Amino acid sequence: MGFDFRKNYFIKRFGKTAFDIVCHVAVASNFTPELFHIIRINFFPGEKYRDHEINALLSEFCREYYDSYYEIEENIKGELLTILKKQYGVKRICEVASLILLYGEKYPNWTKNNRLFTSQKIQALALVDPQAALRWLEVSYCEAQSQWFRITKDRVDELIKLVYQD
Repeated sequence: MGFDFRKNYFIKRFGKTAFDIVCHVAVASNFTPELFHIIRINFFPGEKYRDHEINALLSEFCREYYDSYYEIEENIKGELLTILKKQYGVKRICEVASLILLYGEKYPNWTKNNRLFTSQKIQALALVDPQAALRWLEVSYCEAQSQWFRITKDRVDELIKLVYQD
């Protein structure tokens, strides 16, 4: 089942606004229902959109991979971010990423898994300040020499290309 089919099916079932919310949440590398809610209320305020959270979380776009932690598959995430960029611009992507960074600062214990938290933080930073993210990864990789850092750097490189190159 191709992305366009899934997108059209989702929009037909839940509406365009619900799809736009999913596009915004795609900025996060991983998320809890609470972070999903924070993103939704900041960019789509109002109770009328509350059901969209539930519908989106339970949709084929989001998958639970670890005890109430969700993600959007990388290939789907790229499509969603491309749509978000076309509809709202790079500025909106940076605004969502900044909100994610603020959430991480305010609630640093939102995850017990340090790698999930670090991945989230570095990918959000890559959208707000790509050079700072790349410098951080370079220094951290030299210290740790782990496969996780190589994978994260590859994801950050792809994210920066997707958002900042036409």
